[in-house]
Parts: sequence; C-alpha cells; structure tokens
Amino acid sequence: MSYLEAKLENGDPLTAELLDKTINAVRRRSSVNMPPIAVTNATIVRAALRNERRVELALEGIRYWDLLRWDTAKDVLNGDFYGAAFPDAKNIRVKAGSSRDSYSRWYVTKKSFRAGQDNHWPIPPK
Repeated sequence: MSYLEAKLENGDPLTAELLDKTINAVRRRSSVNMPPIAVTNATIVRAALRNERRVELALEGIRYWDLLRWDTAKDVLNGDFYGAAFPDAKNIRVKAGSSRDSYSRWYVTKKSFRAGQDNHWPIPPK
C-alpha cells in the first residue's frame, strides 16, 4: 500500500495492473474477500487507499503519522474523545454541561490538535 501511495502522490498514472499488485492484492485475500478497486481516478483511489490503511493497519501504531503526512490531522484530531463504558457501570462519565447520551459512552477528554504546532516535534537534546 505504501508503494501505491508513493506512485499516487508522485502523479504517476494509475493502471489496473498497479492496483492489482498493490491494494487489490490486500483486498482479495481469502480472509477478506472484498471487491477489487477497478477505477483509476486518483481522487477515488486516494480515498480508498487511506481508508484501507486505516482498516488494515489498525493498532500498528502508524495512523498518527499517516494523518500528519496527509495533512488531515487538524481535521481528524479535534473534538470529543469517547470510550466504551465498563460493563454494568453505574456512573457513566459525561461531558460537563451535557446529558447522558443514548449510547452510554464514557466521555474521556477533548482533543485539540493545534495545526502548525502539533505537527512539528522538538529536536531532542543529545
């Protein structure tokens, strides 16, 4: 998938052969058995590739770096952060000033990605 992303972002033409060797090879695994991507429109392939990376590489520890590279962190990493409530929880934590929602989600915190600041990390000392 990284090879396809590199070709896509470089502006190289997308062919059915390239898609078959990259993203469609992942999608046609017997354990997944998803339909292949047949279109070669860069915008559609980019959206499909980003979603495929999100799903296939979940819990690999690279999602944050994908968001930074794609410059979408400022959009995705803002808002309220919820988790699942513990089974049989009596005190569901809700956001201050709001009522308990119908999903009984556990309010954790608010995310605030600061564009222009949080996408740069300090240089560590020696």
